[in-house]
Amino acid sequence: MVLNRRRFIGLVCVALGSLTAGPVLATQETKTIPFEKYEIAWSFTASNGSHFQSQKRDLDRKGYYGKPTVWVRGEHSNDSSVKYRASLALLAFDCGGKYGMLAFTSYSSSGDTIDDWDTLTVRWEHIRPDTMASSLEVAICQS
Repeated sequence: MVLNRRRFIGLVCVALGSLTAGPVLATQETKTIPFEKYEIAWSFTASNGSHFQSQKRDLDRKGYYGKPTVWVRGEHSNDSSVKYRASLALLAFDCGGKYGMLAFTSYSSSGDTIDDWDTLTVRWEHIRPDTMASSLEVAICQS
């Protein structure tokens, strides 16, 4: 499936909170645990109701040209601002304050794929404070 990149980036901003739109701030449920110790290694609940998590097996410390990558699962049933109910994103981090997305898939409430794409070139974005990406960068780069 080929997507209009401009339309899709706006959709991803809503889901992940800080690519180019305003940040989605963390609530009191943000949890950072070193990846090597637990199966559910990281979870984050955004102020818009979306919940994100990664597991230990989802982390590849040298996945994108030596930069760490991680699969992030999103659950969006409490977020009325997006048309999908679940998502799966592959994110890369430079461990210097930037991240980018390598792949993204979104699913309807019945499990059907809504959007799906991959890229070989990361468009690096600055990580904004107190967002899902800042919480995940701490878990990946400082553990």
